[in-house]
Amino acid sequence: MIIPYFHFAGGDHLLFKAWQPTSAGAIVGACLGVFFLAMFERLVYAFSHVLVHYLMRRQSPSRTSRDINHISKSHDSSKSFEVSVAELEEGNSPPLTTIAPFIILSIDIPRGILYGFQTLLIFFLMLIARTYHAGYILSVISGLTLGETLFGRIPHRMAKDVDN
Repeated sequence: MIIPYFHFAGGDHLLFKAWQPTSAGAIVGACLGVFFLAMFERLVYAFSHVLVHYLMRRQSPSRTSRDINHISKSHDSSKSFEVSVAELEEGNSPPLTTIAPFIILSIDIPRGILYGFQTLLIFFLMLIARTYHAGYILSVISGLTLGETLFGRIPHRMAKDVDN
């Protein structure tokens, strides 16, 4: 039975019916497991950026840099592009741009699989928090916080490497 308020009492089902810690030692062990699961989720998030960076570097260097430059130029919102009808009639049409590939299978399939795994972990953490067990919730929050502290800078460093 779910207790609909925050509590520290044992007996809550933790993800599966068979996982029902009741003793103090079992609850502490479950809290440690939840803590490491939350940290692992942040590691998977950071690894997904490292994987995409690696897969893009593995592509031919000219194609990857061209695609990255095209994507960054095409999403520049600071420049507005206006063409009048008179300029079009005079033959001063804007240059045609090429579109970056919609899907690169060797990059997007592993990235999608890893994203699905990360989403599964996030749903597990959400279900753990829905038990309203204060120990589990504190373990989720502290695990995500420490995981972000340890692994959160990795995607930002990867973005700086791409910019340079």
